[in-house]
Amino acid sequence: MFLRREKTEIEKLSESSNYTNSTEIRNTTSEMVRYTVMKPGSNILGLITFCTAFGIICGQLGPEGDVMVRFFVILNEIIMRIVVIVMWYSPIGIMSLIMGKVLEIPNMAETMQQLGLYMVTVILGLIIHACFTLPFIYFAITRKNPLVFFKGMLQAWVTALGTASSAATLPVTFKCLEENNHIDKRVTRFVLPVGATVNMDGTALYEAVAALFIAQMNGFNFNIGEIIVVSLTATAASIGAASVPSAGLVTMLLVLTAVGLPTKDISMIVAVDWFLDRIRTSINVLGDAYGAGIVYHLSKAELDKYDAQHANIELMEPHSGPRKMSIMSPSRSTGPYTHAGYPTQQNAISPQSNNPETEI
Repeated sequence: MFLRREKTEIEKLSESSNYTNSTEIRNTTSEMVRYTVMKPGSNILGLITFCTAFGIICGQLGPEGDVMVRFFVILNEIIMRIVVIVMWYSPIGIMSLIMGKVLEIPNMAETMQQLGLYMVTVILGLIIHACFTLPFIYFAITRKNPLVFFKGMLQAWVTALGTASSAATLPVTFKCLEENNHIDKRVTRFVLPVGATVNMDGTALYEAVAALFIAQMNGFNFNIGEIIVVSLTATAASIGAASVPSAGLVTMLLVLTAVGLPTKDISMIVAVDWFLDRIRTSINVLGDAYGAGIVYHLSKAELDKYDAQHANIELMEPHSGPRKMSIMSPSRSTGPYTHAGYPTQQNAISPQSNNPETEI
């Protein structure tokens, strides 16, 4: 449902006192009228919302929902094997898509200029998110220096730039958080695997800008409502993106379909996606790291309290069970000993020596 401004004209005739001269006055008023527009295509945002709710309810059913969960697990495995087969032919297919799109371009210079501005926009947005938004949130909650935290994550950030995969960077991220930034292992083992799958803030930003770029190339003008739909759909679609290189191109189809944009223009973005993918993956890793730091700050008091209670329980428990066996303890013997702590041969065979006893 949208709002449209309509104009109405009201004509008034004002006559003078002698009825000889007359003047015509036009007053124009405007009012907001609501109207509904139906667009062809699938309701992708509604479909994502339904699938999310369906998965949550299946998880809450417990043993009763195991049949349905197992069905989708097997279905996912079948689709992944089909994708593996298709990936062997993807270089030929991607090359054909790019070549066909390049041949269709009427003005190469103008298109390359638009593509360059698109890259600058994406990179600028990711830099603002990484240098201002994430550090500000981290500082506002923890009151700690985010630059020191980023310095400890430098190795993971460089690894993400080189691999373009959050999953491949995960071991380095564990090491940087636990050794450099001293984050508890219980926090990192919980937050990072979930963040590598769900927290794709860089991918969400990239997909929203890409959808607006394709819309401008095709002459579409989005209003504020459609921009919000693009942002929500990009955020929801990024949650389902796999933590592998160029996975955002797959979820980009959902975003373009949700707003009615042609999906064939994705081939234009593929030419520069290899570079932008590395940058947005590094932002995803930084977002996971800052999130783990915030979670550790908020739960540090509870973790320390739990550790203290657990230590007190261990001290209060009586030592039950057999004690360790110490054979020929030096403290129980009065004879001379060698450097290794065992009695000499003369002392061991002497009947007058006090042989150490075995303690149980």
